[in-house]
Amino acid sequence: MSVQQPTPETQQGMLDEAKQVYHAAQQLLHTERLKMRGKVMLAEQEWQLSKRATMVSAGSMLLLSMVLMVCWLLVNSLIGLALYQLATPLWAVLISLLCLNILCAHLLWQWCRAAVGQVGFGRTWRSVFGESEHEDTHTRTH
Repeated sequence: MSVQQPTPETQQGMLDEAKQVYHAAQQLLHTERLKMRGKVMLAEQEWQLSKRATMVSAGSMLLLSMVLMVCWLLVNSLIGLALYQLATPLWAVLISLLCLNILCAHLLWQWCRAAVGQVGFGRTWRSVFGESEHEDTHTRTH
């Protein structure tokens, strides 16, 4: 049994088919490069937005904390004065104010942790690197 040599028409058909496959692969590569460039640009823009938002948030929180500190000192002074005028011993006034301040500090700490948790670009990370939301949550908590 001998192997038949392809005819010139068959050879030309195979060559044309190989050229089509090559051009399709080039087009697919170009499309994928464009997609990746778009993802990188999106990540860069989201990074810039996150930086700006973080700076504005930090500055606003600093100013707000200063205003709230002055108000809180006034409230503490008024509460302490009112309690002292009710013939409450000074040690009881101080302990009451201390407990009130510890409670408020705990609540503020919880609020700050929730606000900081909003900073980031998790969706973009998952889009670029293909990680699932479960994996991202798992890596953030550990």
